[in-house]
Formats: sequence, C-alpha cells, structure tokens
Amino acid sequence: MKTVIFLNAPPESGKDTIANHIATEMGAEHTCMKKHLYSVTAKWYGLNEKYFTYIATSRDYKDSANSTASQKELGGLTPREALIHVSEDVMKPKHGGDYFGVQAAKDLVDGITVFSDGGGWLEEIQPIIDTADRILVCRLYRAGYTFAKDSRRYFPNEVNGARVVDIHLEEGYPEYASREIKQLIEDWK
Repeated sequence: MKTVIFLNAPPESGKDTIANHIATEMGAEHTCMKKHLYSVTAKWYGLNEKYFTYIATSRDYKDSANSTASQKELGGLTPREALIHVSEDVMKPKHGGDYFGVQAAKDLVDGITVFSDGGGWLEEIQPIIDTADRILVCRLYRAGYTFAKDSRRYFPNEVNGARVVDIHLEEGYPEYASREIKQLIEDWK
C-alpha cells in the first residue's frame, strides 16, 4: 500500500524537521516534489546536480545573487530564481503543469512517503493522488510564518482523493506534530 503525506506549510516553518521525525518514527521515505526540478535545473545550466542541489537548498545561497554560481553559472539569477525559471518557463509550458507530480509519482513505492515541500499546486500533486492508495495533506500552522513571500498557499479544505487535516505546531516541539501525524496514519483503516 502506498501512503503519501504532504506537509503543506509556509517556508521555513519546520517541514523538513517534521518530515525527518516522520521518517525516523515511521520508516517513511522523506522526499520533495522539487527532487526532479533540481536535476533538470542543474542540467539546464550545465552544473553538477549535487552542487546545484546544495546551493539551491542552502539558506546561505538559495536567495543570494551575490554567490559565484549566481553571477557566473546562473546568469545573475539566484538558485531559487533559476528553479522558478526552469519550472515555469521551460518544463511546465513544454510538458504540462503536472510534470513534476508525474515524475514524483513514478518514484512512489509501497510504504509511507512524506513530501516535505508539500507540493506547490493541486495540479502538481494530482498524479501522486492518482497513484497512491492513501493521501494525507497536513496543513501545518506555526505562529509568525506565512506564505507572504511565496507563490504557494495552503491547500483548500477539500482536495479530491485526499484527507486534509490542520495541525497547529507547538514552538520548539516538532516531534508533537510528527506523533500526531503518526497517530492519524495508524488510526486510518
């Protein structure tokens, strides 16, 4: 059985930390929708994938246009801007808005998979919903964290083919959220 958990929350609100707890406590596979985006963006710019993934995920580099990579290898774009360019201007117009979801769905295996980046848009996660047996969308709320500077938003109350739950994070205790999610999965028969 393929069970998928999407952690849907604003940037830097603790999704990766919670996903790591879920992976440890439940033996889940921790991944992200952007996995294939990192790969195609690295290829687009002729960069080593590990190197590009590092600068694209590093808090020090992902939004910096002053790094060597941004100035020389990415044509002045920050790694985040390069990701957006390749996603929105190159891949999705050519392959469709669900392209990265289709790629992620191909990687699903039996067991639990947790997506720490929550998927960006309903169109993008639909191929995963269509492939998995159970989908849990966890909208995580943490005081002081918003989508104000992000194009993503919270998913609606109803997502066709998925169960949607709200979890309010307690500051300093990400394990509480992972335990709540674990209990939801265990009770879901």
